[in-house]
Amino acid sequence: MTASKNPFDPSASQIVLVVTDDPETAALWVSLFNQKGCMAISETSACAMQTGRILVPWMVLVDVSIPHSERLALCRALRSISRGALLMLIPSGQQEIMESYAAGVDECIVQPLSPALVLVKAMAWMVRQQLLGVNHFALESFA
Repeated sequence: MTASKNPFDPSASQIVLVVTDDPETAALWVSLFNQKGCMAISETSACAMQTGRILVPWMVLVDVSIPHSERLALCRALRSISRGALLMLIPSGQQEIMESYAAGVDECIVQPLSPALVLVKAMAWMVRQQLLGVNHFALESFA
């Protein structure tokens, strides 16, 4: 009998880009995703696009305290370079949630929140991508 890795393992060498301007928050998210076997990289909102182009992440978690219009612009830009799941942590507000989905966000997670809840949702998105055969390569590589 040979052991084989589950083909739908959400942590199978998948890169998660954590976009946050808070070093403590970055350390928390990176640690949690690394514990699940993902390669988590944190980046500030100012450098997220450059890192996203280089790494082509399976998932992007946006947790930044910048004005809503800047968060939306960042999400649109990230969506333009990656098909990976895009999750955004946001304060409550129906209008902000609707605008976030229109900007390409796959899931809005309303704060306050539990890190465990975010991690479960993130892992579910990665499994979903594998099951659906979503290509996570950069969109610009197909142009």
